Amino acid sequence: MQPLSCNLHGEEPLIGEFILYSFFSSTSLPDIFLSKRRHVRSIRAAIVLQSAVRSFAARQEFLQTREKAIVLQSHWRRSQDRNAFLEFREKVILLQSLWRGKQAREYYRREKAAITIQACMRGWHQRCAFLAEKRAALVIQSALRAKEARDFLASVKAAVILQSALRAHNERQHYLHTRKQVVVIQSAWRALQDRIALRRLQATVAIQAASRMHSQQKAFLEMKEATITLQAAWRGAVDR
Repeated sequence: MQPLSCNLHGEEPLIGEFILYSFFSSTSLPDIFLSKRRHVRSIRAAIVLQSAVRSFAARQEFLQTREKAIVLQSHWRRSQDRNAFLEFREKVILLQSLWRGKQAREYYRREKAAITIQACMRGWHQRCAFLAEKRAALVIQSALRAKEARDFLASVKAAVILQSALRAHNERQHYLHTRKQVVVIQSAWRALQDRIALRRLQATVAIQAASRMHSQQKAFLEMKEATITLQAAWRGAVDR
């Protein structure tokens, strides 16, 4: 016969059940109690083992689920941080390009203004120098002409005093002829001086034009290089 069953809470069987079982069974009553206690203990051990196994399995499942959730959260946060960083970097690059463009335009305006001021100052200095040289040349020419005139008048006076009245007519002719030659010489001298001054002026103008052209070409090349650099930076920023 099978031993008597008991409930899951470990309650002891009734006395009547054991008496009836001992009456119809050949097993003694102490053996029945001992077998019943062993059966109850095995059931209790099985229940404890099952609860421990279920608790371990639930804990492992919880840990795996939590680890997966942590991994998903980390990936999501990393994606959000990367998107925010890329957007911030694009904004920073755009601001940098705008600021650099503004700085380049201001630098170009300052350079243009400085070049204009320098050109005006150089033109003013050159005009002042030219006028000073012209005034000095006029003073020298006036002094030379005055000296020549005084010398000539002195020679004429000496000739008039020394020469006799008979030679007055000849001296007069000679004087007129000499004055004509002097006028021709003075005209030639003045023309030569004017040609020299004109050549100097033309050389000065040519030098100024060449200098201005060189400065303008240099400024244009620098502006072109700056524009190409800015366009390349802008295109690079747009491509990125």
